[in-house]
Parts: sequence; structure tokens; C-alpha cells
Amino acid sequence: MGVLFAFFVGWSVGAKAGSQGFQEVADAVKTVKDSEEFASLLAITRTHVSSALHELSKLMSGETPLPDPVNLLERVQQLTSQRPL
Repeated sequence: MGVLFAFFVGWSVGAKAGSQGFQEVADAVKTVKDSEEFASLLAITRTHVSSALHELSKLMSGETPLPDPVNLLERVQQLTSQRPL
């Protein structure tokens, strides 16, 4: 999805800059897409999404009980009262 977004942004910027500008943007997108960092980001994102979906399925099936609701205001007050000023 991000690659498509980058493509369309590059296409619109490239259209304004002419064919040379478009080629530079296309080369930059390809460089980012082929980088080791981008591959790592995709792997980490897939792992995180997979884990989140697995936990959600356990909640939906009843395998994991729903957590008790938290009063957010009370929790913030507890945290701020524990912190020295």
C-alpha cells in the first residue's frame, strides 16, 4: 500500500518536474524499496500485525478473558501522585 502511495506521489511530482524529475523519483522509490532497512520494516510490521491478529482471535474466541475496564482518569491520577515533583 505504501509503495502505491509513494508511486502516486512520485508520479505527480515527476509530472511537474518533467521526465528527468520523474526518473529521479522512480529511482529513489526503487532504492528505498530494495533497501535492507525497508525489508526489515516490512518483516517487523508483518510480525506485529500477525501477533495482534492472533491475540484478537484469542479474545474473540473466549480463550483469553477480556481485561477489566480501566478508569483512565483514575489511572493517570495514580501515576502522577507517585511521581515526585
